[in-house]
Amino acid sequence: MENIQDELQRKEENLSEKRRELQDVQYAECTFNPETTKLYEEPEQVVVVSGLGRFFELRDLAKRKQLEQEKREASVFHPTSNVRCDGITIPEPFSLSRGVKSDLGHGGAMLCDRECTFAPQTNESENRKLLQRIMSSEDAIP
Repeated sequence: MENIQDELQRKEENLSEKRRELQDVQYAECTFNPETTKLYEEPEQVVVVSGLGRFFELRDLAKRKQLEQEKREASVFHPTSNVRCDGITIPEPFSLSRGVKSDLGHGGAMLCDRECTFAPQTNESENRKLLQRIMSSEDAIP
């Protein structure tokens, strides 16, 4: 068993020596000789980048518009009120059939002290107006 292991080890050493010799021959034939340059140095003068000022100007303008949009959304969708509910529903009176006519505005949208930006014109709003006119008319059949 020892003889077999010695023989395998000798063969491995012989193969590795031949590989080294072959590699040395290949390296000797190699003609590639790269020219290296010196390391990068920071420039001493100021580098001018065209369009950089305009980029920062547009970025600041976009930030300002975004902040204004967030303020508008906060005032419209999250109105501040002095009443704290703490998760409790506060009941308020309501009217099922006839509402105040001054509350109706453009296309049936409710007028409010907040900034309302959407007032759709739909068939349902037209039907609602027609029904309210019929119900409020004095000529209605009892």
